[in-house]
Amino acid sequence: MSAGFTQQLTKFLLETRYEDIPSDCLQIAKLCLLDFLGVSLIGSREPAGRILNDFLTTVGGSPEATIIGYGEKSTALNAALANGTFGHCLDFDDDSSIGAGHLTTCVGPTLIALAEKMKKGGTEILLGFVLGYEIGSILAAALEPEQTRKGWHATSTIGTFASTAGAAKILDLKEGEVSCAFGIAATQTSGLRRNFGTMCKPFHAGKAAQKGVESALLAQKGFTGNKDIFGGIWGVFEIFSGRSSKIEGLAETLGNRFLIRENWFKPYPSCGCTHSAIDAAISLRHQYEIEPVEIEKIEVGVLPVTFDTLLYDRPETPYQAKFSMPFCISTAILEGKVLADQFSSSRIKDPLLLDLMKKVVMVADPELAKGGYRGTYGATLRIKMTSGKILTEKVQAPRGHPQNRLSKDALIDKYRNCAQSLLSSERIDASIDMVMNFEKMNRMEPLMRLMKWD
Repeated sequence: MSAGFTQQLTKFLLETRYEDIPSDCLQIAKLCLLDFLGVSLIGSREPAGRILNDFLTTVGGSPEATIIGYGEKSTALNAALANGTFGHCLDFDDDSSIGAGHLTTCVGPTLIALAEKMKKGGTEILLGFVLGYEIGSILAAALEPEQTRKGWHATSTIGTFASTAGAAKILDLKEGEVSCAFGIAATQTSGLRRNFGTMCKPFHAGKAAQKGVESALLAQKGFTGNKDIFGGIWGVFEIFSGRSSKIEGLAETLGNRFLIRENWFKPYPSCGCTHSAIDAAISLRHQYEIEPVEIEKIEVGVLPVTFDTLLYDRPETPYQAKFSMPFCISTAILEGKVLADQFSSSRIKDPLLLDLMKKVVMVADPELAKGGYRGTYGATLRIKMTSGKILTEKVQAPRGHPQNRLSKDALIDKYRNCAQSLLSSERIDASIDMVMNFEKMNRMEPLMRLMKWD
């Protein structure tokens, strides 16, 4: 059974052509890559981004691919590591609504680095991206939610396999090489959710991107790995989820729906589990003249995944604040918006914010839980005022979720907002045009030359 699964994955990867990808999926892929470039630009200036770039500068390497923001070139391995980490630094990058993790920041930097190294163009990147995303999503169906409940981070585990699949496609690996690449990738997967709220979380995405490049390149040179790595005793499914029975029939669904359509674009730079509650808080703030001192209690009804993910009631760092429901909700109520610059060391110590945060409590929402572990990432917000009045707002799916999509124009505006303090308006316009016409790009160098701070 497991050998059949690996063979089916490999067959799908090798046989699917650019012409087989639906046009709407190619459009989503372009928006994913544009979003990745935008959040990577600002992520490159985060403390984790600066530390990692300094480290890679010390390590050195052949000038094969561009490190975003800094404009320097390093090996494809180093560029994938850096750019993947940058893309996830603010937790502002897109996500998989079905639990496959932040696949764009794993697959995107892998393909861009390899395309730049190998002088390949936009069609190869788009094809590899959609296929890597598809394989990652299919693996999520077998691994989730058990993997998450065991403490593994899907961006690191699933992301490594998705990245490897994309790399295998752009490198034109042969059948046996693809199977070995998955085996090599499996021996490099890790990523513990215990590290959420630290620099290691974005590092998970960077390592997934880097290991995808490395696994595919090693397989191409004849390095071997187990060609039957997914099922059976001590296989991927048993180790990460505790069982291997869920793989039966999964591979047959590859390419039937193209699961990139389930991608979730983020309007807020925080964990996705906070987004519905933020939407509700902003909505209530606009509907009512809420005085924070008149709030007695803020109750947030949430899904099981939210309890497992938001680890910090009283965050002590900006990274922890991204995984804090009290911080995100209080910020939304006080300011009516949640932006990147609000996650700062000074704001964490703001007395008004701290006072409001003490009033926030998360509770299980039985109605939302009927949709499963993740459902549609909904939330129910109830604000009890000292007068006894209760303000309520329920958000079934947050803005940006596939059931509540952001428009193409909104996503282009997000890219502009991310890039506006770092690139000239001319560079911003030119980069948007290149990405939205990616299939016309024969080489990556013109685009990557724009990805340097002015």
